[in-house]
Amino acid sequence: FAFILCLSNGVFCALQPTVIKHIVDDGISNPDLTNTVRLQVAAMWACVYAFVSYMRVFSWGIGYKSALKAIEGFLFNVRAKFFNHIQSLCMRFYDSSSAGELFSYIMGTPMASLKNFLVQFALNVPVHIVATTMALVTMFSYDWLLTIVMAVGIFISVVINVLSRPKIKKQSKELIESESEASKYIDNMIHGSGAIKMYAI
Repeated sequence: FAFILCLSNGVFCALQPTVIKHIVDDGISNPDLTNTVRLQVAAMWACVYAFVSYMRVFSWGIGYKSALKAIEGFLFNVRAKFFNHIQSLCMRFYDSSSAGELFSYIMGTPMASLKNFLVQFALNVPVHIVATTMALVTMFSYDWLLTIVMAVGIFISVVINVLSRPKIKKQSKELIESESEASKYIDNMIHGSGAIKMYAI
């Protein structure tokens, strides 16, 4: 349901520039009509634009709420399964892993990164797919050369994103490792886990 609403949001996003074009070309700048008729036509298309804008906001709001509810439920199940799994492990595992590191995996950057990825994918990908497709089709019907330029620009953007993925992945991994080390240090400073293990040995 949320995916369908996000798709409809993409349709409304693509329709907004088209409606603005009709407001200008069919109403304000139409030389074949009188000033009164121009105003009436422009007002009619302005009402259409207001309706499209309202439907865009409405579909986005309901889609975001539904998607966020489903994503939070999924993350809750992942956290619960991970927590139950580490509770069933032996003491040797806890000797080599700090509570701060485990807490970081359950509530820290890894889960936040997963949540951000799911939210961005569920809300933005359907919108951009539909909006880009409709925009290219509409532009091609008006100006095929400008459509080719836009398609080439999109292709270059995709290539840049693909080439920069390893660097971004490396930086994300370093961030997670740094956060894990910081959580381990803070946990040892507060609870004295390292000293307890040392005395126990």
